[in-house]
Amino acid sequence: MPTIHNRQQHAAILLSRQPLQPSGNSPWVKQVISAVRWLKKRDYILCSSVGMQTWELITAVAALEKVPLKIFTFDGHEPCNEAEVAYQFEMDTALFTLAELRSGESRSREEALSQRDERIVMSADILIPISIKPRGNMSRLMGSSRDKEILREFEIEHETREKPLAYRLTDDQLSEEIKAVGDSYITHWTRSYHRPWPDERLIDYYRAILASDKYPRNAFETLKRMAAARMIIASSRHMPRNEPTVSFSDLPPRELVPLMRWRARYSQMSFEPYGIGIKRERAPELGILPVHYYDRKIEDCPADVPYWLTQSSGERSDWRQEREYRYRGGFRLDTISPDDLILFCRSMD
Repeated sequence: MPTIHNRQQHAAILLSRQPLQPSGNSPWVKQVISAVRWLKKRDYILCSSVGMQTWELITAVAALEKVPLKIFTFDGHEPCNEAEVAYQFEMDTALFTLAELRSGESRSREEALSQRDERIVMSADILIPISIKPRGNMSRLMGSSRDKEILREFEIEHETREKPLAYRLTDDQLSEEIKAVGDSYITHWTRSYHRPWPDERLIDYYRAILASDKYPRNAFETLKRMAAARMIIASSRHMPRNEPTVSFSDLPPRELVPLMRWRARYSQMSFEPYGIGIKRERAPELGILPVHYYDRKIEDCPADVPYWLTQSSGERSDWRQEREYRYRGGFRLDTISPDDLILFCRSMD
């Protein structure tokens, strides 16, 4: 008689790109939770990934539900090793395995993402589509997977990714208070985060999304967190040598408003009208220092300028308009008198 090998089956929950600011009320999020629980009851291993909000939310729900995972990672996406995945998703290493994809030096990001999706689909015995864009990559992969079981019980109509996140303020919308502030403050302006806050684990970010009836990392929530923690957390994003810093602008709010615009390249606003201002005269003694801009080469900056205070003047945009200042590391607010601080919000409510 032939030997029968029993193998635990693998499943993949498939999503096309979704709107950038989900919550626990988002239909696709609810369906992911239901699908993961369905797989848990049937003892499947779930194939998933990191580096993209949709895949990470699936991974986070599986981690919270203690569903075993096969996680596909590739060069350039974090987290990418066992210890970091276990930390970021608060998982026992016995509950998951990693499958590393080599993106290759010549492969573009889009090609690498497509390869990742293809490998996940190929590795699964059952495919569970939830919100699939017609004629998109996931639709194509399902169409070419005729040997796979496809469970459509959780499928819903696909939403377009972009909802109106962008907005502009005009001078006539500014309050008399804002006009009166003038240039008295150097201000750290914030914006909505479409990823975890700089010091936040992935599991905590997605746990907050699952528990909220609206997106929990918008600009107002970010400002509230800074005020409650009495701290502006440093970020290394787009900083020289990835040095964590806090950025400020010495532009008066009235002059900064025209620079608050949607940046399609990063799918976010440049700034939003939520910020913490510090009295201008306090800035130098607190270590908030002006950025030195260079046109072509960093060597154009004076030799005594620290690297973290340097910035290209820009090719697509002229960054000099922002008149940026920086503070190295996280900036503590509890050492400053409340009389030297001001909070800016979009509206009084």
